[in-house]
Amino acid sequence: MARQALNKIYFVFASVLCVTSLCLPVTTQAKFEFLDYELRKTVTIPSGNSVDITFDVRFRSYAIEGLQKIYQRYRFAISDDRMSGRGNTLPSQPNGNYGEYIQNTIQISGTPQGMSLKLGRWSTQAAPDSDITTLTFTLTLKTSGLKKLFDNKENLEFYLVGQDTQTPEYHWLSIPVTISLAKPGQAKISKLEDMILPANNASATIYPCIYSSSGKASVLFDARNTVKGEEYYLTDSTQAYSIPYKVDIRFLNKNGKEQDSFNIAKEGEKETEPYKISGKEGNCLDTKFGYNSTITIEADQSSVNKAPSGIFSDVMTVVITPK
Repeated sequence: MARQALNKIYFVFASVLCVTSLCLPVTTQAKFEFLDYELRKTVTIPSGNSVDITFDVRFRSYAIEGLQKIYQRYRFAISDDRMSGRGNTLPSQPNGNYGEYIQNTIQISGTPQGMSLKLGRWSTQAAPDSDITTLTFTLTLKTSGLKKLFDNKENLEFYLVGQDTQTPEYHWLSIPVTISLAKPGQAKISKLEDMILPANNASATIYPCIYSSSGKASVLFDARNTVKGEEYYLTDSTQAYSIPYKVDIRFLNKNGKEQDSFNIAKEGEKETEPYKISGKEGNCLDTKFGYNSTITIEADQSSVNKAPSGIFSDVMTVVITPK
């Protein structure tokens, strides 16, 4: 089933925000992490019987055993639900009937073992040979189904689910994929990094580059721990204690001077507000410092001081929409 969307192009990063008082070793913990993905093509006018869409996905699949990181086997699925969790049993077959829009077999390249993925099923498994793995997914879209989406002014949206399949405690996670079926503006964000917040000064800043072909864009910070309207917070594996935090984003002109900013504590605040984006290059080489924005995460220090020993984290997705 296709979902209604507003010609959004999603650029995803998984930044683990940690406040560390005392890091206690865990016996064995499975971990699957999506880092980002790149949508390479936007469908504007379907022609012929089909059209191929290709996008890259970067991820990690590993387990922590004591202080050692062990690479783990993984698999993927296409679903219409955001599947995430961990447990001692594997999740059921993914939901979603996309046969009207996508041909049954999805090509996956980039692994020496080879992988195959069919709609409504989990893919075959593969093992990583490095810390970060990049795979290329190629979907063949059916023109007959796309025309219906065009007529209804809809995009094709689904979730790509990834899973660690090797340890007794399995871990799975999903990211949204949007295939734009109308010609949108172009927008992207780059130079994102993991952020570590020290316990004695619980804040950190990164310096990304945001590009919008229209010169304006809106920004949404979609956190794993919260839903729209809720405050952002960090939590540990027990979820017994949480630490609120705020997101501060500042937009700079080409000379590095602040021209726009906002501070948000709840998901969805100022989501639709357009902000002026400086620079006409996606890598910000035409700006003075090589970036045109700053993102600061600041946790509530009093909550940090009262927190029990452990690692508190959140995973955030940044959605950039041209305006």
